[in-house]
Amino acid sequence: MTPWRLGSAILESARRVVPTLAPSPAPLGQGSAVRPFAIYYGWPSYVNGANGKVGKAVGAFEGYGVVVFGDDSATSEGDPLTAPIMAGVAARGGEPYGYVTVGVSDGEPNHSLDELRARLEAWRRLGARGVLLDCAGADYGVSRARFDAVVQYTHSLGMHVLANAWNPDDVLAGSRTMGPGDGYLGENDVLSDGRFLSPATYQPKLAKMAKYKAKLGITLYETSTSWDLQHADALTAQVLAALKDYPIDALQLSDPQYCCLDNVLISPPAALRTGQ
Repeated sequence: MTPWRLGSAILESARRVVPTLAPSPAPLGQGSAVRPFAIYYGWPSYVNGANGKVGKAVGAFEGYGVVVFGDDSATSEGDPLTAPIMAGVAARGGEPYGYVTVGVSDGEPNHSLDELRARLEAWRRLGARGVLLDCAGADYGVSRARFDAVVQYTHSLGMHVLANAWNPDDVLAGSRTMGPGDGYLGENDVLSDGRFLSPATYQPKLAKMAKYKAKLGITLYETSTSWDLQHADALTAQVLAALKDYPIDALQLSDPQYCCLDNVLISPPAALRTGQ
């Protein structure tokens, strides 16, 4: 999904500073409606033709719960209107999240300790309630010690974690850092780039995710992607049918680049809006 060596300093900082976490997105139990969330990697103030108008940009995120904003929004090169847009999302009941990749290999930046801490702190200053920790598994060279230390530091800043690792075991097995208010993201398990995958491929992973939710009290998120979003309602209904036996809390249907090519975010599909 991408658009440090960890020393004792980050661990010690996490032990020293333990502010109250932001309010937790309330998990939904099995059989409850799956709510919409959004990952948006476009330019925030230009979403859906807002052209720099903060009110219109905020309105584009209406109906979504958690809204994850892209990596560069927390840098000097990012959209200068990100902070008021995030504040507007929060004022309407949404949960604005930031993004940090913790990946080491396969093209990921392997951020230094100082850089990673600075990015997390920048997201907090912008008003983020949580942070998507992307590329967090062993397939991107991330050790469990590295991941857990990042989670501890994120919590020390009062923010929740949404972890994205292809194998849930990499970030959740025996976890003492992930818990209620945090989430795990299953990316494109059912529908990927417009192609429905085999149940034999995704069902074991979904079962594993359900086990970790029951044990840790985390929230489960799923994305599905397709270039053909004109049929978003039908595609969402098909994905929900595949997920019906698993306690998934939130779902997004998006283009495969999460809106970064055209700044277009579709409205939450009807099946998610109505809880059908």
